[in-house]
Amino acid sequence: MYLKTQGLVLRVTEYRDSDAMLTVLTKEQGLMSFKARGVRSRRSQLAGEGTLKVRTYERGVEDETLACGTGSVAAAVVASRVRFPQVRSIDVQVRGGLLNVAFDVVGGRFSDVRLTGPARRVYSGVFRPENF
Repeated sequence: MYLKTQGLVLRVTEYRDSDAMLTVLTKEQGLMSFKARGVRSRRSQLAGEGTLKVRTYERGVEDETLACGTGSVAAAVVASRVRFPQVRSIDVQVRGGLLNVAFDVVGGRFSDVRLTGPARRVYSGVFRPENF
C-alpha cells in the first residue's frame, strides 16, 4: 500500500540497514505505524568530532535549500546524543555556509539551544496588507 500524507514523526526505530519503523501522527489518518523503506539513507555526514555536513530537501520548494535551521539543530542534537555525548557545540556545514549549534544538557535533556551563523539579505520588499 502506498500513502502520501503529511504528519508529525513521533518515533523512529531502526529496522535493518536502511529502513525504519515510524510512528506518525497525521491529520487525516490519526496515529499510524508503518515501515518506511530507504529512509535511513544518509543526508547528514559526520565530518570529524563535533562537525556535520547536512543537506536539506524542502517539500513545497521541491529543491535543496541553502540552509535549514530546524534540520541543522535536529542533526546536531541527534549527533550529540548518539555519537558525541560530551560535545556541546557542533559545527554544521550546509550549502549556504557554516552554522554552529551550541546547547546545554541537563538531566539528559537539551536546553538553551543556540543556532548561529552568517546572515545576509536575499530579498527586500514592501508588505501591503490591503493586497491580501
